[in-house]
Amino acid sequence: MLRKKFVYIVIVFVCSIIVLADKYKEDNKNITRKEVVVSNRNTNLNTFPEQQSAKIKENAEDVANEENENIKGLEIPLAPKNTQSLLLKRKAYTVSFNKMTNQPNWVAWCLTDDELSGKVSRSKDFYEDPDLPLMHRVVSEDYKGCGYDRGHMAPAADMKFSARAMRECFYMSNICPQNHELNAGGWEKVERACRRWAEKYKKVYIVCGPIFSGKSKSIGREHIIMVPDSFFKCIYTKGKKGHQAIAFIFKNTSTKQNINEAVVCVDKVEKITGMDFFFGENMMFQEKIHVLFCDKLRKSLRCGFQVEETTFRSFFDP
Repeated sequence: MLRKKFVYIVIVFVCSIIVLADKYKEDNKNITRKEVVVSNRNTNLNTFPEQQSAKIKENAEDVANEENENIKGLEIPLAPKNTQSLLLKRKAYTVSFNKMTNQPNWVAWCLTDDELSGKVSRSKDFYEDPDLPLMHRVVSEDYKGCGYDRGHMAPAADMKFSARAMRECFYMSNICPQNHELNAGGWEKVERACRRWAEKYKKVYIVCGPIFSGKSKSIGREHIIMVPDSFFKCIYTKGKKGHQAIAFIFKNTSTKQNINEAVVCVDKVEKITGMDFFFGENMMFQEKIHVLFCDKLRKSLRCGFQVEETTFRSFFDP
């Protein structure tokens, strides 16, 4: 009788060990699966769709020089070394996104006359940028009640030729906190001027972006977004009479700003931002757009010409 009980106990013990061993193996498999899933999720945070992005440079070191090796174009500026930047190539523009400010360092595009005849309607919504890491995907709600407009760098009116270009134009990575008086005033007037120049000269190269003083305030509900102190815009074209360029710097304030007061030479924007614009051309061309045309523009301004018509025309038709 005792022998039977002993055998029974041994059998139960062995079976228990087998069950526990199987359970242990299964638990280990589940843990491994979870680790793989988490690993994949973390990897996907930095995985960007090929059709929407250029190669992304996470390392800020020497990023400016590396960026320009990957994406070509006269409109692409050369930024200072160690500029924090994620370079994203869109259908109609290129953006250098800064994860410290959660907005662009600059946005650049080439606007042609045939793109002006598009019929795509303006988007009614803003979108988070799917090509950015989750923690930097600014959303439209970040601007709610902040007192600033969602100011486009590359404007929607330049994107009517393509539905994809229009949607990408409303990515929050193309947006900066902009005072309404500026957004609907001088900034918009320059945007309209660029379209007139594209129609007249067939092609213009444009680059613009925010300027920070170092004491900038911030907005945002889910993300911290730095508020620019000013904005710059540089425009270049090559007409029948040679290379021509013009630049603007607007303060991000509620004060109404006259375009005459915002006009500067490209060289001044370079000194303030540390960037090199239209650097693909030779140095003689650089001197022309930075100095010669700036001097002619200043003479035009001193003569009291009207900004909307005569000043721009005299500058591009010296």
